[in-house]
This record gives sequence, structure tokens and C-alpha cells, in this order.
Amino acid sequence: MSKTFRSAQPHIASSERPVRPNTSAFTHNLLRDQFTISAWFSLGALAQLALFTLPIKPYYAALPAIGYILWAFLDNALMLSGLKKNIYLANVLPGRTSALLPSEDGIFKKSGASGERVTVFHLGVKFSHPLGLLAPGVSEMGTYARSMYDELAARAEEFNFLGMDSYTQASSTPTNSQSLTLLYFKSKADVHRYAESPLHRKAWEWYNGFARSHGHIGVMHELYEVPAGNWESVYVNMEPNGLGVTRHRVYDGQGEGRWVSPLVDASRGVLSTTRGRLE
Repeated sequence: MSKTFRSAQPHIASSERPVRPNTSAFTHNLLRDQFTISAWFSLGALAQLALFTLPIKPYYAALPAIGYILWAFLDNALMLSGLKKNIYLANVLPGRTSALLPSEDGIFKKSGASGERVTVFHLGVKFSHPLGLLAPGVSEMGTYARSMYDELAARAEEFNFLGMDSYTQASSTPTNSQSLTLLYFKSKADVHRYAESPLHRKAWEWYNGFARSHGHIGVMHELYEVPAGNWESVYVNMEPNGLGVTRHRVYDGQGEGRWVSPLVDASRGVLSTTRGRLE
């Protein structure tokens, strides 16, 4: 029997348009992943040596490193003492939340796992080359990827695109790790429709041509269409991630549309347990 949670409210405010992918943090982490820890220390040492070659007193050359260490120590001390807000908690949703997909009228109903199927598309890419991001083809690959992600966000309702999140593999190589993007759709048919779109076909044709003579850019994908009642989620003191970053198009009684988050309170009631979220 379906249960309706009319009092459930998303933990994140709705918006007039779908949330576009945030690529700045992803790019930052991708750059950091290009070098081992020892390589980063070596680069810092070279920078320090370069300062010592300048016509200044030696202790001036040490000031940038000393200043940064003191600033980092003081910044962390202020957060630990409570005198400064913990910046690492800035986007954390306190307590227990769960992703519950809303109906088109914006009401959160629960039948199985929200009464809605969800389709997850895993897209992985790895640059197996000594030059990393500077390797041949990487720039073009990145341009195509950003263009397709932007197009999906701009045409989210057309392709039933719900959102995406990105991760870096931590169990393989210490550098040039595989990046994995999770894309969420309403159905596998929506994924296939986008695969036939002009931009994706152009990107795929470029990659196939490039891969014939270059084997250092690897791609993979996995597609899962999960029926209603066969998935559930819980997030405890976490930033929105995975299905929690998606947005869903709903309409009010006047036909006005908005994009809402699926994250609702799961601290009590049926959503507080795995069995309750599945039944």
C-alpha cells in the first residue's frame, strides 16, 4: 500500500532550473591527482630553491613557507576551539536523510522505494600516460565531456536527466587515477535517447577515431535500471552526494514548475530503517 508523506519537505531549497554540474572541485582534485606526494614535496623544494636565488636575504626566502604553515595552524586552531566556523561542515546536512523521489505534483510518496524506478549510468575515464592531463587527446576529451554535461543540464527535462556526481578511484594507482561520473536518469530509454543525440555521437566518433592510434585514454560505462522497491539510500551527517545531488521537476496547482531535491528527513518513522525504506 502506498504511503504519502505530505509533510515531508526537502532539506535543500528548490530552484527554477536544474543544478548544473560543479566542475571546479573536480578539476582541482584532478590536478592534484597528477603527482605523487613525493613529487609535490619536490616541486615545493624547487620553488624554495628558486626563492633563494633571488637577490634578497635568505630568511626572506623562507617567509612564504613559514607564513603558510603558521596560517594553516592558526586557521585549524580557531576551528578546533570554536572561534571560527568549521568550513568542512559548510555543506553537510546534519542528522539522517534519505532520497525519496517526488511525484510530478511535488508530493513525496512511498511505495517500495518511493514508487519510482531510477537509472544509474556509470561513466569512467582514465589517462594512462606519463604526461597525465597534458597527454594527447586529453584536452579534446575534456571539452567534449564538459559540453555534454552542460547540454544535459540545459535539456534536463527533455532527456529526463536528474543529475550527476563525480568520484576518483582510490584503490588502483597513486596518480592518474580513474575518474568516475555517476549520471542519473528516469529510465534506460532516456540514456539511449541521449546516446543518439548529435553532440554525443560527435564525441563518440572522435573518441573511436582517436583510440585507433592511441591507447592511453580509456573509457568504461555501466548501466543499471533499478525498479521501484529495489533501492534505498541513507546519508548521515553528509554533504549531498550520489542520488542526493539530483533534482526533480515538479509542478504546482497553477502549472508552475520547479526543481526539487529528493533529500528528506529520515531520523524517524519508516524512513529511519533499511527495511522501512525498502518496504
